[in-house]
Amino acid sequence: MLLQEKYEALKLSASQSGAQIEDDVLFLEAVGGVNKKGTVYGLGSESEAYYERPTSVRHSARATYTPSVLSQMEARLKKSEDELHSATASLKKSEEEVHATREELKATKEELSARIASLEALIAASSSSRTPPPCT
Repeated sequence: MLLQEKYEALKLSASQSGAQIEDDVLFLEAVGGVNKKGTVYGLGSESEAYYERPTSVRHSARATYTPSVLSQMEARLKKSEDELHSATASLKKSEEEVHATREELKATKEELSARIASLEALIAASSSSRTPPPCT
């Protein structure tokens, strides 16, 4: 079986079982893990960027997976998107609160304007009803 076919079979098997396995882990399994030199088939000296080199020969069959740069970037992107979503929701809530406060202030201003007009009318009415005493 070719490497590509083995990888595709592993990927299909994982998706059918509902397991979400990183592509890098599937690739490592398809190539047979880390070899005696501590490298991964197809990656050569770049293996260490993706997989930790085993510390002893007997552990070489089961290399510890180190998330690839792409996987790490995807995780950071997801975290940033979540933070952005949270900040957007918070901003929207704040905008709604500001809008509600503006509406309250507008209503209060109209009420105060009406009261001032009413007081001015009362003052005008009381001044016209009082006639100053005649000057002698």
